[in-house]
Amino acid sequence: MPHQRPRVIGPILIKKLKLWPILGLIGPRQCGKSTLIRDLLTNKLSIEYFTMDSKNQRERAFASPEAFCEPADKTLKVIDEIQKVPDLFDSIKFHVDKKKRPGMYLISGSKQFSQLIGIRESLTGRIGMLNLYPFNLTEIHQKNFGEYFIGKKSTKSLITLKEFEKKIMKGGMPGFFYLHSEEEFSSSMQMWLETTCFRDLANVMKFNFNGELALEILTTLCQCERPTATEVASLLKKDTRIIKRYLNAFEEILILKTVHPHEVSTGKEHYVLIDAGIVSYLGGSRDSALRAHVMTEALSIFETYGMAAPLIKYYQSEKKSYIPLVFEWKRTQKMLIVQISDSENQTLLELGSINSFKNRLNNKRENIR
Repeated sequence: MPHQRPRVIGPILIKKLKLWPILGLIGPRQCGKSTLIRDLLTNKLSIEYFTMDSKNQRERAFASPEAFCEPADKTLKVIDEIQKVPDLFDSIKFHVDKKKRPGMYLISGSKQFSQLIGIRESLTGRIGMLNLYPFNLTEIHQKNFGEYFIGKKSTKSLITLKEFEKKIMKGGMPGFFYLHSEEEFSSSMQMWLETTCFRDLANVMKFNFNGELALEILTTLCQCERPTATEVASLLKKDTRIIKRYLNAFEEILILKTVHPHEVSTGKEHYVLIDAGIVSYLGGSRDSALRAHVMTEALSIFETYGMAAPLIKYYQSEKKSYIPLVFEWKRTQKMLIVQISDSENQTLLELGSINSFKNRLNNKRENIR
């Protein structure tokens, strides 16, 4: 089936299982975590698979978490959607500390584990982490695009403009990116949005929660060119603190990313969704969908090559210079500047924005010296 095609993160997942006693795999709901685990691992390893989406398995885990997590020799214990039974984290820590060996547990979920109370302390030094994103272009078309998706000894793109446009409009969520019928696609997308905004967000926010408002926030966010909490609050006539609470919850369940202004930039935090198809469906502009696509595509590639997760930033100046994405790795002091253009040749403003950013960056470094 289309949504069961191989994922490029597979080799790095197998590699990390050989290095860590616990491997965490996180990603937004329905991005393909369960399918990846079952299809990839059952052919390569001896595994025990459990999902906390199952009421019976969840009740067993709540009743006796330590017994539920008992490891078996030469067998990988997989616990999917583990965040639904938080006590399992401490039980896994207990077993790992008794007999530490690589490849004991693979735990996955659709929520940031570090946001759960006490989890960061329980797993520090014991867990390697991987992020799974919606399908990227390589996975959708099953082609080895290489750098900039250009073939060897050629300047011709390995995908057509029509194929690229489809990715921008329908995104890469495994459950529905391949649906040809607009009615089926719309129905699937609406179901995903309702489940995300009315159920998943409620599980995170717990109280003072309004699903209709959550959906309005997500829709308004997509329709803003450079979305900030303040702008969304102004458009919805709500208190900015309320909007930020919802945005933080969306980030916790891995639906969006916060893009911070660079140190030499003006402006406030932007919020970008993890899938271009969602942005397009909710009425976002082509520029907004492109930004979401490029951000997620880049993060997926970084993960595939085993790179540390970068800080995601942007740059803008008082004189309209703008760079939508700047990826920065503090430890190695490396930086990737991404200017997005919707034409074959960048405009003078787009090129000037890069020079503006470089000049400010150099001036800052000179002042530090």
